[in-house]
Amino acid sequence: MAGQQLASSRNGGNIASWGTGATYLITNDAQVDVSFSWAATKETPDFAWGVGLAVRF
Repeated sequence: MAGQQLASSRNGGNIASWGTGATYLITNDAQVDVSFSWAATKETPDFAWGVGLAVRF
């Protein structure tokens, strides 16, 4: 659960979402990740997703 914006309805309303994700360690210096989130309030976008890559130099 994440609350990105907590405001009165006059100021855009509450934007909150439920989310989950996973990471996979490719090597000791690199990993990939994926995340998904879905709306917890009517003001929040219905669905979002993301993919990432992290590399240690």
